[in-house]
Amino acid sequence: ELNQFTKKSLLKEKRAYHTSTMLADGRVLIIGGNAEGRKLSSTEIYDPIADQSSFGPSLKVARSHHQTVLINDSLLAVIGGQGDNEVINSIELIQLNGLTSNSTTTIASNTLKKGRSHFAAGKIPSKNIIVVAGGFDYLTTAPDNGKGTDSIELIEIVTNNISASKVICGDQNYIMKNARGAPGSVVTGGKLLVVGGVDGGRKILNTAEIISINNIDMCSIDINETIGRLSVNRASPTMTLFGADDVMITGGFSYDYTYNKTFSVAQSEIYTRAR
Repeated sequence: ELNQFTKKSLLKEKRAYHTSTMLADGRVLIIGGNAEGRKLSSTEIYDPIADQSSFGPSLKVARSHHQTVLINDSLLAVIGGQGDNEVINSIELIQLNGLTSNSTTTIASNTLKKGRSHFAAGKIPSKNIIVVAGGFDYLTTAPDNGKGTDSIELIEIVTNNISASKVICGDQNYIMKNARGAPGSVVTGGKLLVVGGVDGGRKILNTAEIISINNIDMCSIDINETIGRLSVNRASPTMTLFGADDVMITGGFSYDYTYNKTFSVAQSEIYTRAR
């Protein structure tokens, strides 16, 4: 019956602040998260046809509030996040072909210069480069209490030798125009769009930035604010691509300075990419 929710099988572990990624074979890979204050290293593979979840490979580092980026149909990157006592700077790679509980993850050959959670991340098309931007570089109990960072880092994924994957251009000090913790992000038009977030002074932003790679061999990137601004200051929005690389921005949280309280955002808006 349409327009209904149907209860399905339970996960092997209860979890929040995890990620889930649709795989090429139709299964869903669920990674990490938090179970009543305890960070999880477990992953699960949910099969919607069998309506069954089974354990997948264990992470080497338990984490929540991380990002996962699909490199291709056979490789996934797990980046940063929160551990029990610190923000995480490690990068783990999961090979998706023949994925089972006996599979293992591979740690990249170096780490982020700045451990972080609640950040923006996306793979630039036609390049095996992941852009990581903003986030919180210390443990925070809630994003509305955080102070964002402006740091940008680049990860090169070496698909034929994944243990050689690494953070590159480490001698560069890439920074956004604004610090942004808990921004929304999506890759559109071959560039990473980073929207809203909480700045270094705990102010919620209505601006957005576009990060693009000019020449990776020269470590050359561009960082520019969009011409237009959001109609509502917001952090933690959901970003959805549609049409010709346009983006729908929904929800998130904002702050009412009259009543001194945080509130959830109902207003949605569309970002139209320059063509």
